[in-house]
Amino acid sequence: MTVTCDELDDEGAATGEVRDGDVAVRVHIAGALPGETVVAAIDHRSPHRPEAWASLRELAAPSPHRRPPACRAYGPCGGCVLEHLAYDEQLSWKTARVRAIAAAEPALRDVPVDACVAAPRPLGYRNRSKLACARGRDGALLLGAYAPRSHAMVDLVGGCRIAEPPLDDVAVVVRDVLAQAAVVPYDERTQTGDLRHVVLRVNHRGEVLVALITARRAWAEGPAVAAALRAARPEVIGVVQNVNPSRGNAIYGAEDLSLSGTPTLEDEIDGVRLRLSPRAFLQANRDVAALAYRAIAAAARLTGSETIVDAYAGVGGIALTLGPGATPPGSAPSFGSRPSDPDRRARPRTAEAISGFSIPAARGPN
Repeated sequence: MTVTCDELDDEGAATGEVRDGDVAVRVHIAGALPGETVVAAIDHRSPHRPEAWASLRELAAPSPHRRPPACRAYGPCGGCVLEHLAYDEQLSWKTARVRAIAAAEPALRDVPVDACVAAPRPLGYRNRSKLACARGRDGALLLGAYAPRSHAMVDLVGGCRIAEPPLDDVAVVVRDVLAQAAVVPYDERTQTGDLRHVVLRVNHRGEVLVALITARRAWAEGPAVAAALRAARPEVIGVVQNVNPSRGNAIYGAEDLSLSGTPTLEDEIDGVRLRLSPRAFLQANRDVAALAYRAIAAAARLTGSETIVDAYAGVGGIALTLGPGATPPGSAPSFGSRPSDPDRRARPRTAEAISGFSIPAARGPN
């Protein structure tokens, strides 16, 4: 069928109306853009309302705002759904979405919403890569992401353009070291194998902390894999094993074991120093986090007499940013944070404060 698209839905798919007799059906088409005329094939139609979801088959009339996606995995991986849309148009869409949401709430209807601020780096900004581990159809070990609404693996190593350097290069070495060590990916259907995920985090200095998430605590290959990673990539300053024996979609378990080097990574955002564990929550875009921290500080207009509560704080970067302007600032951990995470408030009034988790003593080579 031929569809003329007129807007983007909340998930970034273009939508347009087609007639089915006397019924107007709103069709969602991932990969299409507003203003485009496309040929699409219906994959699913709602039995409850006049909506359908379709696959893009052909661009009959492309939008002038269409751009070639930067990433080779665009589409199948399910991330970066607007990578084919010009960046200034992405910002305009985000601004319109926030304004529409605010306008739908009586208490926010008259609140002005400024235009979305552009990120300093639209690509190469994400300071953490979360990669699932699985076997490919040829039996080779893969690191990547599950395709939307499935457990089909999409290989992301060597081609993810939003990862901050050197994360993608480190991921290539991690994959190769794991394959050489004959590490067996965990299979959730049979509950066999060892490695579930690999999570890489990079700081402002380009240092990398590697977390290897396993299904069991006992993992004979762990120390040798950690040593090989650090030998191959000097910027890898630490390797941690996280143990997740649960079933389900959670990436992390409750136990961290240091395999080699330091179990934490020290990062800095706009002069605020933070010590991060593998599971610590921090904004994925360091540059945008700095802009947000400054905007919050400017809007707060603190006089020095206020008390700050940074609720759902993650590592507490906002509280530490505002700390010099109020007394005494504090932060509340995000859900899922470990109760052994009090260090973030040890020196809350200084930008030199360090936050993070404690981890058991290292085992294996350091």
